[in-house]
Amino acid sequence: MQNIIEETLQSGESIRAAGSKYLLVRDATHTLTLRVDTREPVEIKKNDVVLIEGFDMVELANHHAGAITIQYQITDMPINTQSDAVSVSGAVTVDEINKPIVVSGIQNTVAVRLGEAVEVANFPEIQKVEVTNGSEVQKVEVTNHVELQKVEVSNFSELQLDSKPTTVNGVGALTIVNGQATIAANAQRKSITIQAGESNQGNLLIAGFIRLSPDGVATIPASNALVVTGTNGDTFTVGEII
Repeated sequence: MQNIIEETLQSGESIRAAGSKYLLVRDATHTLTLRVDTREPVEIKKNDVVLIEGFDMVELANHHAGAITIQYQITDMPINTQSDAVSVSGAVTVDEINKPIVVSGIQNTVAVRLGEAVEVANFPEIQKVEVTNGSEVQKVEVTNHVELQKVEVSNFSELQLDSKPTTVNGVGALTIVNGQATIAANAQRKSITIQAGESNQGNLLIAGFIRLSPDGVATIPASNALVVTGTNGDTFTVGEII
């Protein structure tokens, strides 16, 4: 097995290594380029193990702008390497692996005896306490309470319920002329529903403050007349709830 070789390559610099079976990159501050004979170059890095058997020329090159330092080894046996996050100046080198440790026996288990149960033989008996001089509960009787008075009301007015059914009426379609249209008043009306025409050119303005976009719907609790302003030719339909 060849010793570990350390080299520092400047940008564009390369070195050639003697042929063998395996190339082990022990450590490297950056990746480097490997060229073998006429094959396409490949990029290798720290801890890579490359099979180079059968090649006459093995070349390592620095393709970076700055210098790099590498430690490599040419060997006939593959050795798996592991990254130890140590710089090149303080890298750990493994030259051989000791024989594994054989465990021939395990110590016998240690028996642990639980403590003996504790018996209390002289614990005092529970004493019964009897009270003989307590005051008796006194009975209180109230004889002068005020009786509840019954009040009868016979002249109250009966509640009047509005049993009149709700009716929905369609008033019809109105068209904006000269910039406005008027919805007539109806004293019996509870609310009114207005729906703008889908093809209207602009928004409608109801009572000067309610803005209604095309195809929009608005319900207003009003029985008075309402003025609707908008673009000439725009339409809207009206329905009443009575």
